[in-house]
Amino acid sequence: MAQDLKTSDPLHITEVEESNGWYAIQTDGHPKKLKTNREEGGVEAGRHKVERNLIVVQYAERNDKPNPHGGFYHDFYWYGAKIAEQPSANGSDDGITRVKQTAPAKSPEEAWRIALAVGSDRAVALAPHLPADKQDFPFIWALAYEFAARIYLTPPPQPDSLEPLSDNNPSFFDPVEEDDSIPF
Repeated sequence: MAQDLKTSDPLHITEVEESNGWYAIQTDGHPKKLKTNREEGGVEAGRHKVERNLIVVQYAERNDKPNPHGGFYHDFYWYGAKIAEQPSANGSDDGITRVKQTAPAKSPEEAWRIALAVGSDRAVALAPHLPADKQDFPFIWALAYEFAARIYLTPPPQPDSLEPLSDNNPSFFDPVEEDDSIPF
């Protein structure tokens, strides 16, 4: 039977279960399920599962046992495994996932639309806190427009002008004394 052995693509063992002397081995590749009645094969599969090794499996494929529903069982039998070869350390894979920007840059019209949407959201959220005579639509719309203009027209900071938060540089999260002089 050794001449009928096949080799899988690299895969991981996800589960090994022993029942009545047979080991059921599940993988995340093909073949999905393997079995063996050899204890050393089951132990080897269990070790690869625990160590989360990427392996290639030698297996035999059989479909000559009839099943009671007609047809034949399609079984894969474990014969052994070895650690899959990893890409070389000096190869092109350095282990870093590089994410490329997928959205195109926003046009000025699109940027303004986004700023206006955010400004409107902020103005509506602020509306219940305004004096009663300022809770009408024209005032809220003017407030939304003002938020949008400030958001849209504020240039981004230069990277070297950003200072890390420290004891000398108060944080947004530091407690602030209540101030009743809000100009509404």
